[in-house]
Amino acid sequence: MLNKNDFDLWADGYDITVGISDEENTYPFAGYRDVLGNIFHAIMEKPNATVLDEAVA
Repeated sequence: MLNKNDFDLWADGYDITVGISDEENTYPFAGYRDVLGNIFHAIMEKPNATVLDEAVA
């Protein structure tokens, strides 16, 4: 289990960790990009919808 300091240190490399796990289809972030993409597209189907972070689009 990560304590607050460990989590803060890991947070700096979060995007890299997620990207590697997603590309290699490994736990815990396998399919992460697909999930974000599905959420983005579901939101954008709504009239006047706004997504604050469009990194997945």
